[in-house]
Amino acid sequence: MKIIVGLGNPGKKYERTRHNVGRAVVDALEGEARGWKLEVRKEVRNWRLEKKLLARVSGPYTLVASPYSLILAKPTVFMNESGRAVKRLLKHFKTLPANLWIIHDDIDLLLGRIKIQVGGGAAGHHGVESVIKEIGTEDFVRFRLGIGRPKLDKKLDVRSEIIENFVLSKFRQEEKPVVEEMMKRAVEAVKFGLREGIEKAVARVW
Repeated sequence: MKIIVGLGNPGKKYERTRHNVGRAVVDALEGEARGWKLEVRKEVRNWRLEKKLLARVSGPYTLVASPYSLILAKPTVFMNESGRAVKRLLKHFKTLPANLWIIHDDIDLLLGRIKIQVGGGAAGHHGVESVIKEIGTEDFVRFRLGIGRPKLDKKLDVRSEIIENFVLSKFRQEEKPVVEEMMKRAVEAVKFGLREGIEKAVARVW
């Protein structure tokens, strides 16, 4: 079983912010997943709250042209505590970190860029840091979505504050077409990885 988790912050206040692109992609995946399934082991409802798992969950889906069943999840805790939800999801669905795919924003990638990788450090992303800390390994798949980065004044010691405000901001009007196209490609990248294998997805330019 694969568990795909979209990182972000819960609540309307944070919808459509840069930090929540991972959650937005998982929402788009959920909309399509009902069309992928071959059969469902139990009733599949639109996002259901699983309080014990600290997440909203959709699935399980058994996918056409894929050997995997699939769970989609969005933590109901804030970004910095994402690992608590991920740890519970892995335990509840009895699957290994190698079957975990995390989708998240990345300020180190240009706006619109997508990079898929297996393993590696958190590179300062607090949500990924939390996941690594809670599950005790870096060996899971990350779909990194470029959100751009703010201009920093090296003379000012306010770097962390500027970055925090930036990731919690909404995309500018002129950026929205690029973001929408990136999200479509991210959905296709996930589907490709499920169908063809994550190694081929990592090697491909998205």
